Amino acid sequence: MDHELTELSLLSQTEIISKLATLPANVTLLSLKGNNLYKMSGSELAEIIAAIPAQVTSLNLSDNKLYRKKTVELIQLLSAIPANVTSLCLHANQLHKKSGAKLARVFAAIPYSVASLYLQTNKLYKKTGAKLAQILAAIPAGVVSLDLSWNDLGYKNTPAKLAAVFAAIPTHVTSLNLTGSEFHNLTGAGLARVFAATPPQVKSLKLGWNDLYKKNGAELAEAFAAIPAHVTSLNLNNNYLDKKSGAELAQAFAAIPEHVTSLNLIANNLYRKNSVALSQALAAIPPHVISLDLGRNELGSKTAAELAQVLAAIPDHVRILNLSENMLYKKNSTELAEILTAIPAHVTWLNLSMNDWSNKTSAALFQIFSAIPAHVTSLDLSGHYLQPMDINKIRQQANSLPPVQTIYLNHNEMQEMTLAQRNAIRRALPHIKNTVLVNADGCELRDISPHAKANLCGDDVPSLKNLCGFFVKKEAFARGEKIDDLPVPESLKTFLQQP
Repeated sequence: MDHELTELSLLSQTEIISKLATLPANVTLLSLKGNNLYKMSGSELAEIIAAIPAQVTSLNLSDNKLYRKKTVELIQLLSAIPANVTSLCLHANQLHKKSGAKLARVFAAIPYSVASLYLQTNKLYKKTGAKLAQILAAIPAGVVSLDLSWNDLGYKNTPAKLAAVFAAIPTHVTSLNLTGSEFHNLTGAGLARVFAATPPQVKSLKLGWNDLYKKNGAELAEAFAAIPAHVTSLNLNNNYLDKKSGAELAQAFAAIPEHVTSLNLIANNLYRKNSVALSQALAAIPPHVISLDLGRNELGSKTAAELAQVLAAIPDHVRILNLSENMLYKKNSTELAEILTAIPAHVTWLNLSMNDWSNKTSAALFQIFSAIPAHVTSLDLSGHYLQPMDINKIRQQANSLPPVQTIYLNHNEMQEMTLAQRNAIRRALPHIKNTVLVNADGCELRDISPHAKANLCGDDVPSLKNLCGFFVKKEAFARGEKIDDLPVPESLKTFLQQP
């Protein structure tokens, strides 16, 4: 659960600490953004931060003009972050106004427990290449996910300077977010040089909102082909790829290296492509890509026949298909059945979340669910606003779904349902072996105890071993420890590593 504290500048230090002490037990994300924290002294800030309760794992300090604090005070603040905090957001603090040496000292003070660091919108493009390299090299060893988005890094920097900057990013970083970096200013050869310098441990590379549509097919192909062998996940969201021809997109996609197994094309206005051009582009996705995300492309705006043609063009090697937030509520049950029947034969994990079928009749839902192919074993139906549905409507869906074994449902929706509604859903899905609860963003909630999950989802009551395993994994994650390093027998390590 997210929680935001505002107008802290009107409160005393004691009052703020008292507020922190009374946070609800289910709050895991705490936002202190926009509170002008720069007006407090370093020691005051350190005492406040140190008082953050143990259940909080994510801390947002964005938009607090922290650049105004002295280096020693920022070090005090960051050093006081409790070990339970694994995610830290320093978004929009105008950090570019501090020198490279000072920022390096500040970043070095971030505790090892912080695994995700968000530095977006800090105008870092204004730092010279050498100073930016100095800053990034100081990021502590605990950080594995680094967000440098919206820093316009490609605005003035040359490919050579950017390559040197990226080479300075520590090798412990496995996820790198370069969204909004103005990379469209670089040539295809320049992009290739920058991408080739991606740190050697990075597996996830995010390149959204870079206006890559401004590059021709040959340039995109040259850039993508240079992505290093360690990158397995490529995110190209919001690049207006609808403005490229089918042939150019096919050329670019075909050049994606063989080590990339996950391709994200979210929000590229693909509904604007005619079905022939879009089919041509998707058919060119190389055989090593097994996960394809087409979410938020308004595909529900296409006719059922057109969308069925597009889906049928997706190569058979794609196992995971995301069609979330595609306005599929616009289609009637017959049209949706035609669309779902066209899902490629090798897709086993299908995401249909946030398409809102809550207003469909029981007969319509039965027709829709019955059309989901039998090869789909994992299904995401979160965000369909199922909680208003009456029990009879739910019961009438019995045996309509294929033998789905794992289903994803929204946690808040499940909480708002009556016990009778939840039991009816359970009976309507007799093959389900695993229920995964997600938040509003579709992210799995891992901090829900097995017992609480069983009460919500109607699962079998978990064993003592499962309960203990849950808390051991949760504690290890909070401390940044790996399961393999825990002082437990090998048989228990194997058990703990199970999903």
